[in-house]
Amino acid sequence: MTTVNSSTSSTGLISSAGIGSGLDVNAIVNAMVAAESQPITDLQKQSTAMQTKLSALGSVKSYLATFRDAAAKLSQPASWNATTSSSNNTGAVTASTGVGAAIGNYSVSVSKLATAQTLSSRVFSSTETPGAGTLTVQRTSGGGPVDISVLATDTLAEIRDKFNASDSGLTAHIQSDSAGARLVVQSSKTGSDEAFSITASDGAGGA
Repeated sequence: MTTVNSSTSSTGLISSAGIGSGLDVNAIVNAMVAAESQPITDLQKQSTAMQTKLSALGSVKSYLATFRDAAAKLSQPASWNATTSSSNNTGAVTASTGVGAAIGNYSVSVSKLATAQTLSSRVFSSTETPGAGTLTVQRTSGGGPVDISVLATDTLAEIRDKFNASDSGLTAHIQSDSAGARLVVQSSKTGSDEAFSITASDGAGGA
């Protein structure tokens, strides 16, 4: 009597089904591998789904924060009474607005332009000189005073030239009429910030 022995490998995998068995060994092995890999695939799908949900929750949180900030502004009285302003000539006029400003259109007209300050001396005859002394110029805009020394022999024309040669920011000229001549001193710029004063000392009279 013939005895047939059978055995399996220690690994539990089918290495050979024998000739003529008709079993598809490769298909069986692939199915076993796929079955073992299925839990990993499921976890990967769950991870992807979770990340999608987290991203959606982050977007909702951002939208809620934006809505909260907008709602907070609505609770402020200034939001309901807010006004804006504009000028059609910002080079000449600028406009600003605040809480309580009345709504409307406004026009600005200039009735008088700023002028340069002018000072003039008393009238001198053609043979008269103002006298020796010092003329001190002080600007409203600041800076140190400017002293102009006048000699006893200086004529109005010579005093005029000293003004024009100084760094006082003033210009001078002589104005003559039938009564005589006077020294006229004028700021080189317009506006109250360019105002000035002149004081005479040591006998430089008439300025």
